[in-house]
Amino acid sequence: MSQRLCSDRGHLLVDAPVKDQHVLTVELYTKWYTLYLVTWDGLVTAVPFPDGLWVPHSESAFCDHVPNPKAVQTYAEAHNYVLGEFALELIIGRWQLEVLNNYSPHETTIQQARECSVCKQTWPCRC
Repeated sequence: MSQRLCSDRGHLLVDAPVKDQHVLTVELYTKWYTLYLVTWDGLVTAVPFPDGLWVPHSESAFCDHVPNPKAVQTYAEAHNYVLGEFALELIIGRWQLEVLNNYSPHETTIQQARECSVCKQTWPCRC
């Protein structure tokens, strides 16, 4: 029997429960304001974005409505949660597009589209 799990805002969650494990996931939506923990028996609980304790000091744990994928992974591992595979891919994609701003549809790879924030040269630069 499959079940459709929703957030407190009524959006579907992207990952389903896993037997005997808690899954950390996100909504099937473009803006997130919290993460969601789904227990193996289907209980859904909102979880705030991880804070700066979960990333190196030089990085942000989240930016507006996008959590840092490193922070989410570290947080999940520390709490013995499974980070949903689809959720991780969505978080990484949103982080790349909105925070790192290093995607260009005119380039062949994301790496080629990166630009140094100091000299504006294509990454890697010589700053």
